Amino acid sequence: MSSDGGRTYPVVNVLASTPDVDKPWLAVGPDPSTPGNNAVWVTYRDGVPGSRQIFIRGASVSGPGTIGAFSAPVQVSDAVGANYAVPTVGPNGEVAVTWQNPSGGEGLVNILVDRDLNGLAGGVAFGADVTATTSTAGGFDGIPATPVAERGTFASPYLAYDRSGGAFNDRLYLAYADETPDESDDFDIFLRTSIDDGAIWSAAVTRRSAAVQRPGWDASGPAPRSSTSQPSS
Repeated sequence: MSSDGGRTYPVVNVLASTPDVDKPWLAVGPDPSTPGNNAVWVTYRDGVPGSRQIFIRGASVSGPGTIGAFSAPVQVSDAVGANYAVPTVGPNGEVAVTWQNPSGGEGLVNILVDRDLNGLAGGVAFGADVTATTSTAGGFDGIPATPVAERGTFASPYLAYDRSGGAFNDRLYLAYADETPDESDDFDIFLRTSIDDGAIWSAAVTRRSAAVQRPGWDASGPAPRSSTSQPSS
């Protein structure tokens, strides 16, 4: 962790060190177990080939460089073969995680979500995985821009809570890539939303959809950066 604005990163904790650790990802947000503190969460893949799963650890943060003990590793995913996990923290300290399974090959993958609605309060525990959607973007899908030999592309799900305190506070957003039809090399970014912490998800919209466009949005190119604009569904 860094306590000097990112200039240095002294080692505070080694959270996992096996040869199969992959794709660590960080999220921060309120700590409901200690009001006034924040919580830091780290997800990663671990396990030997054939039994790889998503794990998470969390710790309370009382100030710059002042981090409590991390929780023991907790398995998030229910089925082996998962990877590319991304956590997010809600306005009340709830933590949700998305990932995809399988994490390799071309063709159909599941995009899953699980959550701990109490965060660090009362211990870390995740329930049954929710399949938010599927994608044909695959785990290592080759397209002309990124052939498999050069890494390929994949569904790459990302998850974020709205903590703005505004009209959409506590809404969960899931963005991911899909290829329609399969093996067409026609990729787009899709967005789904949930108002119940990921139990039920809306229909998908793309950045080309009128429902998510804003003035100045060029649907054929990158979306404009904005800290205030939000999808209307």
